[in-house]
Amino acid sequence: MLRDNLLSAETERDRLRESCKGLELGKAKGLDELTTRHSAQIEELEQELEEKERSHETQMREVQHQSEEQLSQLKTFYEQEKQRLEQRYADEKDRN
Repeated sequence: MLRDNLLSAETERDRLRESCKGLELGKAKGLDELTTRHSAQIEELEQELEEKERSHETQMREVQHQSEEQLSQLKTFYEQEKQRLEQRYADEKDRN
């Protein structure tokens, strides 16, 4: 009777151990899958961020180029107007 109870308890203990091992393996597998999925998501988001950074850099270079071009045009216009006004002033001075 005691021996039967002991054998029954040991059998139950072994069954529970196996069940726990299965649960641990399942948990580990689930964790691995979750880690893999999150790693893939992180990589995807990093690539998206890099693409957006490249796009913004390109846009910034275009704006910089346009600004430099406009500044150059304004300088040219300023120099032309300055020469025109200086010539006009010299002509007026010569007339008087």
